Amino acid sequence: MRFSNFSLENWLSKGRTDLKLFGIAFLLSLCIAFPPVELLPYHYPFFDTQIDNPLTPVHGLDPTSHESKRAFRLTMPVIAHVLHLHQNGAYIIDLIFSYALLYVLGLVLLRLLKDPLPALLATCCFALSYVHQSPMHFAYLWFDGYSFFFLSLCLLLRNSYFFFPAGIAALYCDERCYIGMAFIFYWAVSDYLDGDKLFKKKIYMPVLTVILAVLLRFWLGKQFGLSIATGEKAYLGFNTFFQGLEMLPISVFGALKMLTVILVLAVYHMLLNRWYLRTAMFGALLALALMSTAVVLDSTRSLTHVYPAIFPALAVLHRQLSRTNFVNLLKVCLLVAFLLPTYGFMGKIIYFVPGAPYIRLFTLLKYCAKAVM
Repeated sequence: MRFSNFSLENWLSKGRTDLKLFGIAFLLSLCIAFPPVELLPYHYPFFDTQIDNPLTPVHGLDPTSHESKRAFRLTMPVIAHVLHLHQNGAYIIDLIFSYALLYVLGLVLLRLLKDPLPALLATCCFALSYVHQSPMHFAYLWFDGYSFFFLSLCLLLRNSYFFFPAGIAALYCDERCYIGMAFIFYWAVSDYLDGDKLFKKKIYMPVLTVILAVLLRFWLGKQFGLSIATGEKAYLGFNTFFQGLEMLPISVFGALKMLTVILVLAVYHMLLNRWYLRTAMFGALLALALMSTAVVLDSTRSLTHVYPAIFPALAVLHRQLSRTNFVNLLKVCLLVAFLLPTYGFMGKIIYFVPGAPYIRLFTLLKYCAKAVM
Protein backbone atom coordinates (compact mmCIF):
# COMPACT_ATOMS: atom_id res chain seq x y z
CA MET A 1 0.00 0.00 0.00
CA ARG A 2 1.32 3.43 -0.89
CA PHE A 3 1.96 5.79 2.03
CA SER A 4 -0.38 8.39 0.49
CA ASN A 5 -3.18 5.87 0.90
CA PHE A 6 -2.28 5.02 4.47
CA SER A 7 -5.18 5.28 6.88
CA LEU A 8 -4.45 5.31 10.60
CA GLU A 9 -7.93 4.10 11.41
CA ASN A 10 -7.69 1.15 9.02
CA TRP A 11 -4.27 0.22 10.37
CA LEU A 12 -5.51 0.36 13.96
CA SER A 13 -8.47 -1.85 13.10
CA LYS A 14 -6.40 -4.62 11.47
CA GLY A 15 -5.64 -6.83 14.45
CA ARG A 16 -3.96 -6.33 17.85
CA THR A 17 -5.37 -2.85 18.28
CA ASP A 18 -4.48 -2.95 21.96
CA LEU A 19 -0.77 -3.39 21.24
CA LYS A 20 -0.83 -0.68 18.56
CA LEU A 21 -2.40 1.79 20.99
CA PHE A 22 0.20 0.93 23.59
CA GLY A 23 3.07 1.19 21.09
CA ILE A 24 2.11 4.66 19.88
CA ALA A 25 1.48 5.97 23.40
CA PHE A 26 4.77 4.42 24.55
CA LEU A 27 6.81 6.08 21.77
CA LEU A 28 5.14 9.42 22.38
CA SER A 29 5.90 9.28 26.10
CA LEU A 30 9.57 8.44 25.44
CA CYS A 31 10.06 11.68 23.55
CA ILE A 32 8.47 13.90 26.17
CA ALA A 33 10.01 13.04 29.53
CA PHE A 34 12.31 10.44 31.00
CA PRO A 35 13.98 9.74 34.35
CA PRO A 36 17.16 11.66 35.23
CA VAL A 37 20.29 10.05 33.86
CA GLU A 38 21.98 10.49 37.23
CA LEU A 39 21.17 8.42 40.29
CA LEU A 40 17.99 8.94 42.26
CA PRO A 41 18.32 12.42 43.78
CA TYR A 42 17.17 11.34 47.23
CA HIS A 43 17.73 8.33 49.42
CA TYR A 44 15.36 7.68 52.28
CA PRO A 45 16.82 5.38 54.97
CA PHE A 46 13.24 4.84 56.16
CA PHE A 47 12.38 2.98 52.96
CA ASP A 48 15.12 0.43 53.56
CA THR A 49 13.66 -0.18 57.00
CA GLN A 50 10.09 -0.34 55.70
CA ILE A 51 11.02 -2.74 52.90
CA ASP A 52 12.81 -5.01 55.37
CA ASN A 53 9.77 -4.91 57.67
CA PRO A 54 6.68 -3.34 56.01
CA LEU A 55 4.85 -3.03 59.35
CA THR A 56 7.51 -0.82 60.93
CA PRO A 57 5.95 2.04 62.98
CA VAL A 58 6.96 5.52 61.85
CA HIS A 59 7.05 7.22 65.27
CA GLY A 60 9.67 9.89 65.83
CA LEU A 61 9.91 11.03 62.21
CA ASP A 62 9.81 14.68 61.21
CA PRO A 63 6.08 15.43 60.72
CA THR A 64 6.90 17.50 57.61
CA SER A 65 8.68 14.57 55.97
CA HIS A 66 7.30 12.34 53.25
CA GLU A 67 8.10 9.25 55.32
CA SER A 68 5.80 10.31 58.16
CA LYS A 69 2.78 9.86 55.85
CA ARG A 70 3.68 6.36 54.67
CA ALA A 71 2.73 4.13 57.62
CA PHE A 72 -0.26 2.63 55.77
CA ARG A 73 1.19 2.84 52.25
CA LEU A 74 2.19 -0.78 52.37
CA THR A 75 1.79 -2.01 48.78
CA MET A 76 5.21 -0.86 47.59
CA PRO A 77 7.20 -2.16 50.61
CA VAL A 78 5.35 -5.48 50.54
CA ILE A 79 6.06 -5.96 46.82
CA ALA A 80 9.70 -4.93 47.30
CA HIS A 81 10.03 -7.19 50.34
CA VAL A 82 8.62 -10.21 48.49
CA LEU A 83 10.87 -9.58 45.47
CA HIS A 84 13.93 -8.81 47.68
CA LEU A 85 14.39 -5.34 46.19
CA HIS A 86 15.75 -2.13 47.66
CA GLN A 87 14.83 1.46 46.80
CA ASN A 88 16.22 1.44 43.27
CA GLY A 89 14.47 -1.85 42.59
CA ALA A 90 11.18 -0.47 43.91
CA TYR A 91 11.63 2.50 41.59
CA ILE A 92 12.13 0.14 38.65
CA ILE A 93 8.78 -1.46 39.45
CA ASP A 94 7.31 2.04 39.55
CA LEU A 95 8.56 2.66 36.00
CA ILE A 96 7.31 -0.71 34.76
CA PHE A 97 3.87 -0.06 36.26
CA SER A 98 3.73 3.34 34.56
CA TYR A 99 4.10 1.66 31.15
CA ALA A 100 1.83 -1.25 31.98
CA LEU A 101 -0.73 1.38 32.95
CA LEU A 102 -0.79 2.67 29.36
CA TYR A 103 -1.68 -0.78 28.09
CA VAL A 104 -4.41 -1.23 30.71
CA LEU A 105 -5.91 2.19 29.99
CA GLY A 106 -5.89 1.40 26.27
CA LEU A 107 -7.91 -1.76 26.96
CA VAL A 108 -10.39 0.18 29.12
CA LEU A 109 -10.83 2.86 26.46
CA LEU A 110 -11.26 0.32 23.66
CA ARG A 111 -13.98 -1.43 25.63
CA LEU A 112 -15.64 1.88 26.54
CA LEU A 113 -15.54 3.70 23.18
CA LYS A 114 -15.50 0.70 20.80
CA ASP A 115 -13.62 2.91 18.34
CA PRO A 116 -9.83 2.67 17.97
CA LEU A 117 -9.12 6.27 16.91
CA PRO A 118 -10.65 8.11 19.88
CA ALA A 119 -9.31 5.35 22.14
CA LEU A 120 -5.81 6.06 20.79
CA LEU A 121 -6.16 9.83 21.27
CA ALA A 122 -7.42 9.43 24.83
CA THR A 123 -4.64 6.94 25.68
CA CYS A 124 -2.03 9.40 24.38
CA CYS A 125 -3.58 12.16 26.49
CA PHE A 126 -3.06 9.99 29.56
CA ALA A 127 0.49 9.23 28.39
CA LEU A 128 1.29 12.96 28.49
CA SER A 129 -0.27 13.54 31.91
CA TYR A 130 1.04 12.94 35.42
CA VAL A 131 -1.02 9.73 35.52
CA HIS A 132 1.66 8.06 33.39
CA GLN A 133 4.65 10.36 33.88
CA SER A 134 4.75 10.37 37.69
CA PRO A 135 7.96 8.32 38.02
CA MET A 136 9.59 10.09 35.06
CA HIS A 137 9.35 13.68 36.29
CA PHE A 138 9.97 13.21 39.97
CA ALA A 139 12.22 10.34 40.91
CA TYR A 140 11.83 11.26 44.58
CA LEU A 141 10.38 7.90 45.57
CA TRP A 142 6.76 8.99 45.80
CA PHE A 143 5.77 5.74 44.06
CA ASP A 144 2.61 7.21 42.51
CA GLY A 145 3.01 4.76 39.62
CA TYR A 146 1.88 1.97 41.94
CA SER A 147 -1.29 3.89 42.85
CA PHE A 148 -2.30 4.68 39.28
CA PHE A 149 -1.56 1.19 38.00
CA PHE A 150 -3.71 -0.61 40.56
CA LEU A 151 -6.51 1.95 40.19
CA SER A 152 -6.42 1.35 36.44
CA LEU A 153 -6.68 -2.39 37.02
CA CYS A 154 -9.85 -1.69 39.03
CA LEU A 155 -11.22 0.16 36.00
CA LEU A 156 -10.54 -2.86 33.82
CA LEU A 157 -11.44 -5.81 36.04
CA ARG A 158 -15.01 -7.01 36.41
CA ASN A 159 -14.38 -10.22 38.29
CA SER A 160 -14.57 -9.73 42.05
CA TYR A 161 -11.84 -12.31 42.68
CA PHE A 162 -9.36 -10.00 40.91
CA PHE A 163 -10.99 -6.65 41.69
CA PHE A 164 -10.67 -6.96 45.48
CA PRO A 165 -6.89 -7.63 45.53
CA ALA A 166 -6.28 -4.82 42.99
CA GLY A 167 -8.50 -2.45 44.99
CA ILE A 168 -6.82 -3.24 48.32
CA ALA A 169 -3.40 -2.81 46.68
CA ALA A 170 -4.47 0.61 45.32
CA LEU A 171 -5.90 1.82 48.64
CA TYR A 172 -2.71 0.79 50.42
CA CYS A 173 -0.54 2.58 47.86
CA ASP A 174 -1.89 5.99 48.87
CA GLU A 175 -4.88 7.25 50.84
CA ARG A 176 -5.82 9.45 47.89
CA CYS A 177 -6.84 6.33 45.97
CA TYR A 178 -10.09 6.45 47.95
CA ILE A 179 -10.97 9.39 45.67
CA GLY A 180 -10.40 7.31 42.56
CA MET A 181 -12.37 4.40 44.00
CA ALA A 182 -15.36 6.72 44.53
CA PHE A 183 -15.41 7.54 40.82
CA ILE A 184 -15.11 3.87 39.88
CA PHE A 185 -18.25 3.37 41.96
CA TYR A 186 -19.93 6.28 40.16
CA TRP A 187 -19.06 4.84 36.75
CA ALA A 188 -20.54 1.48 37.73
CA VAL A 189 -23.76 3.11 38.92
CA SER A 190 -24.00 5.26 35.79
CA ASP A 191 -23.50 2.35 33.40
CA TYR A 192 -25.92 0.17 35.31
CA LEU A 193 -28.58 2.88 35.01
CA ASP A 194 -27.90 2.86 31.27
CA GLY A 195 -28.78 -0.83 31.17
CA ASP A 196 -25.32 -2.40 31.21
CA LYS A 197 -26.00 -5.31 33.54
CA LEU A 198 -22.35 -6.36 33.45
CA PHE A 199 -21.63 -3.45 35.76
CA LYS A 200 -24.10 -4.62 38.38
CA LYS A 201 -21.37 -6.46 40.28
CA LYS A 202 -19.10 -3.44 40.06
CA ILE A 203 -21.57 -1.37 42.05
CA TYR A 204 -20.86 -3.23 45.27
CA MET A 205 -17.24 -4.20 44.62
CA PRO A 206 -15.75 -0.70 45.26
CA VAL A 207 -17.92 -0.30 48.36
CA LEU A 208 -16.89 -3.63 49.86
CA THR A 209 -13.25 -2.98 48.96
CA VAL A 210 -13.27 0.37 50.78
CA ILE A 211 -14.99 -1.12 53.84
CA LEU A 212 -12.47 -3.97 53.98
CA ALA A 213 -9.53 -1.56 53.56
CA VAL A 214 -10.77 0.72 56.35
CA LEU A 215 -11.34 -2.19 58.75
CA LEU A 216 -7.90 -3.57 57.93
CA ARG A 217 -6.41 -0.13 58.51
CA PHE A 218 -7.94 0.10 62.00
CA TRP A 219 -6.69 -3.39 62.83
CA LEU A 220 -3.15 -2.65 61.63
CA GLY A 221 -3.09 0.61 63.55
CA LYS A 222 -4.13 -1.10 66.77
CA GLN A 223 -2.08 -4.27 66.32
CA PHE A 224 1.21 -2.71 65.14
CA GLY A 225 0.93 0.89 66.33
CA LEU A 226 0.85 2.35 62.82
CA SER A 227 -0.18 6.00 62.47
CA ILE A 228 0.53 8.99 60.22
CA ALA A 229 1.49 12.56 61.08
CA THR A 230 -1.31 15.10 60.73
CA GLY A 231 -1.89 18.74 61.57
CA GLU A 232 -0.36 22.03 60.56
CA LYS A 233 3.24 20.92 61.12
CA ALA A 234 2.68 17.92 58.89
CA TYR A 235 1.01 20.06 56.18
CA LEU A 236 -1.92 17.68 56.42
CA GLY A 237 -5.21 18.76 57.95
CA PHE A 238 -7.83 21.45 57.98
CA ASN A 239 -5.26 23.98 59.20
CA THR A 240 -3.86 24.02 55.66
CA PHE A 241 -7.28 24.04 53.96
CA PHE A 242 -7.28 27.68 52.85
CA GLN A 243 -3.68 27.47 51.66
CA GLY A 244 -4.69 24.46 49.61
CA LEU A 245 -7.64 26.34 48.13
CA GLU A 246 -5.25 28.96 46.75
CA MET A 247 -3.39 26.24 44.85
CA LEU A 248 -6.47 24.53 43.41
CA PRO A 249 -7.03 26.63 40.24
CA ILE A 250 -3.66 25.76 38.72
CA SER A 251 -3.59 22.29 40.31
CA VAL A 252 -6.88 21.25 38.68
CA PHE A 253 -5.43 21.87 35.23
CA GLY A 254 -1.94 20.68 36.13
CA ALA A 255 -3.22 17.30 37.28
CA LEU A 256 -5.02 16.21 34.10
CA LYS A 257 -4.26 19.00 31.62
CA MET A 258 -6.95 19.37 28.92
CA LEU A 259 -8.71 16.23 30.13
CA THR A 260 -10.14 18.60 32.75
CA VAL A 261 -12.26 20.05 29.93
CA ILE A 262 -13.77 16.59 29.40
CA LEU A 263 -15.14 16.69 32.95
CA VAL A 264 -16.67 20.15 32.48
CA LEU A 265 -18.27 19.28 29.14
CA ALA A 266 -19.66 16.04 30.55
CA VAL A 267 -21.39 17.91 33.37
CA TYR A 268 -22.80 20.38 30.84
CA HIS A 269 -24.25 17.62 28.65
CA MET A 270 -25.67 15.76 31.64
CA LEU A 271 -27.52 18.92 32.62
CA LEU A 272 -28.75 19.39 29.05
CA ASN A 273 -30.20 15.89 29.16
CA ARG A 274 -31.73 16.55 32.59
CA TRP A 275 -29.80 13.78 34.23
CA TYR A 276 -30.04 15.64 37.49
CA LEU A 277 -29.37 12.71 39.82
CA ARG A 278 -26.21 11.68 37.98
CA THR A 279 -25.06 15.29 37.72
CA ALA A 280 -25.60 15.87 41.41
CA MET A 281 -23.72 12.70 42.32
CA PHE A 282 -20.87 13.49 39.91
CA GLY A 283 -20.64 17.10 41.10
CA ALA A 284 -20.74 16.07 44.76
CA LEU A 285 -17.88 13.62 44.26
CA LEU A 286 -15.83 16.24 42.40
CA ALA A 287 -16.49 18.81 45.15
CA LEU A 288 -15.53 16.25 47.80
CA ALA A 289 -12.34 15.48 45.89
CA LEU A 290 -11.44 19.16 45.65
CA MET A 291 -12.09 19.73 49.34
CA SER A 292 -10.16 16.65 50.45
CA THR A 293 -7.15 17.56 48.32
CA ALA A 294 -7.18 21.12 49.65
CA VAL A 295 -6.12 19.82 53.08
CA VAL A 296 -2.91 18.52 51.50
CA LEU A 297 -0.31 21.01 50.32
CA ASP A 298 0.34 18.90 47.24
CA SER A 299 -2.96 19.30 45.47
CA THR A 300 -1.73 18.54 41.94
CA ARG A 301 -0.66 15.02 42.86
CA SER A 302 -3.78 14.59 44.94
CA LEU A 303 -6.14 15.71 42.18
CA THR A 304 -4.54 13.35 39.69
CA HIS A 305 -6.28 10.55 41.60
CA VAL A 306 -9.54 11.94 40.18
CA TYR A 307 -8.60 10.53 36.77
CA PRO A 308 -11.09 7.59 36.92
CA ALA A 309 -13.80 10.28 36.57
CA ILE A 310 -12.58 10.81 33.00
CA PHE A 311 -14.04 7.49 31.86
CA PRO A 312 -17.73 8.07 32.68
CA ALA A 313 -17.26 11.61 31.33
CA LEU A 314 -15.91 10.22 28.05
CA ALA A 315 -18.87 7.84 27.91
CA VAL A 316 -21.27 10.81 28.14
CA LEU A 317 -19.51 12.83 25.43
CA HIS A 318 -19.12 9.80 23.17
CA ARG A 319 -22.86 9.38 23.28
CA GLN A 320 -23.83 13.06 22.97
CA LEU A 321 -21.35 14.38 20.40
CA SER A 322 -20.99 13.40 16.78
CA ARG A 323 -17.97 11.21 16.09
CA THR A 324 -16.25 14.04 14.20
CA ASN A 325 -16.70 16.51 17.04
CA PHE A 326 -15.69 13.94 19.63
CA VAL A 327 -12.48 13.07 17.75
CA ASN A 328 -11.68 16.76 17.20
CA LEU A 329 -12.14 17.44 20.91
CA LEU A 330 -9.67 14.68 21.78
CA LYS A 331 -7.21 16.01 19.18
CA VAL A 332 -7.28 19.43 20.83
CA CYS A 333 -6.80 17.83 24.24
CA LEU A 334 -3.81 15.90 22.93
CA LEU A 335 -2.24 18.97 21.29
CA VAL A 336 -2.50 21.05 24.46
CA ALA A 337 -1.19 18.14 26.55
CA PHE A 338 1.82 17.91 24.23
CA LEU A 339 2.58 21.63 24.34
CA LEU A 340 2.28 22.15 28.09
CA PRO A 341 4.50 20.55 30.73
CA THR A 342 3.19 18.24 33.39
CA TYR A 343 2.70 18.76 37.11
CA GLY A 344 1.75 22.37 37.58
CA PHE A 345 3.98 23.71 34.78
CA MET A 346 7.11 22.59 36.64
CA GLY A 347 8.04 19.32 34.96
CA LYS A 348 11.44 18.61 33.42
CA ILE A 349 10.17 18.52 29.85
CA ILE A 350 12.56 17.69 27.01
CA TYR A 351 11.25 18.34 23.50
CA PHE A 352 12.70 16.78 20.37
CA VAL A 353 16.04 15.92 21.94
CA PRO A 354 18.04 13.70 19.58
CA GLY A 355 18.45 10.28 21.09
CA ALA A 356 16.02 10.94 23.93
CA PRO A 357 14.35 7.51 23.64
CA TYR A 358 17.74 5.82 23.75
CA ILE A 359 18.77 7.79 26.84
CA ARG A 360 15.48 6.75 28.44
CA LEU A 361 16.06 3.07 27.70
CA PHE A 362 19.69 3.29 28.81
CA THR A 363 18.57 4.83 32.09
CA LEU A 364 16.05 2.06 32.64
CA LEU A 365 18.73 -0.59 32.05
CA LYS A 366 21.07 1.19 34.47
CA TYR A 367 18.45 1.18 37.20
CA CYS A 368 17.81 -2.50 36.51
CA ALA A 369 21.50 -3.20 36.96
CA LYS A 370 21.57 -1.32 40.25
CA ALA A 371 18.46 -3.12 41.46
CA VAL A 372 20.25 -6.46 41.46
CA MET A 373 23.64 -5.26 42.72
